[in-house]
Amino acid sequence: DVLTNLYITTKSNEKYWEESENNVLKKIIEKIKEIEKSPRLLDLGCGQGRLFNVFYNYVSHITGLEPDYSRYLDAEKEVKKIDSKKIDVINGYIDCLKDNSYDVVIISHIFQHIPIEETKKTLDYLQDMVTEDGYIFITTTFSDMSKDRYKLVYLKDDKYFEENVTENEFINKFTEEGILPTREFSYKTMEILAKNSGFVIEDMFLYHFNMQSDGEVLAKVYDEKMNKEKKYQEAKDVLYVLRKKN
Repeated sequence: DVLTNLYITTKSNEKYWEESENNVLKKIIEKIKEIEKSPRLLDLGCGQGRLFNVFYNYVSHITGLEPDYSRYLDAEKEVKKIDSKKIDVINGYIDCLKDNSYDVVIISHIFQHIPIEETKKTLDYLQDMVTEDGYIFITTTFSDMSKDRYKLVYLKDDKYFEENVTENEFINKFTEEGILPTREFSYKTMEILAKNSGFVIEDMFLYHFNMQSDGEVLAKVYDEKMNKEKKYQEAKDVLYVLRKKN
């Protein structure tokens, strides 16, 4: 969280960054509203429950899954502020889930910070948990290349630093304290991961573009323009919309 906040404050317009994120959440909501029934939602890696209130009014039930115990406790506090009957939080990993009737899964800024093999395992698990034609919404860091890129993010003298590394260096740094390994996903990688687990990419949307303007920013207009012009190399993050298909 500290590293993310430092990135936003040092490399981007904070107002734009927040509005760009909110615009993507609205896109997810519009997709959810297209589902004929009132859907059940799984928030995978829900953290402190920041998205509970965002989706609360558009689903019949929310399950938040969070492996970190302190974040789980914070998410429980968030549930009490909203509706403890409609939301439940589980402290654990995906293999502890038994439900197979989720119409919507949210994976928000999780995939870029977990080991490579875990992304495939996660999608494989979800193949059995997501209903037919169900959605998985993945927000993650983006690579405009035909292959993934890997970085190590860390603090040095209280300043934010990024270092490009190889795939092997990325893999080997997960046990090292003070370093945040980060994977930037290419479309090709996500397409292969989705297909191998029984999903298709129905849509994608790039956001959090490289922009330093201090003036008033209309993130929705700006992001739509950048996507239309396919200026993908300037995007930090991406929303992938996956759909379960036999």
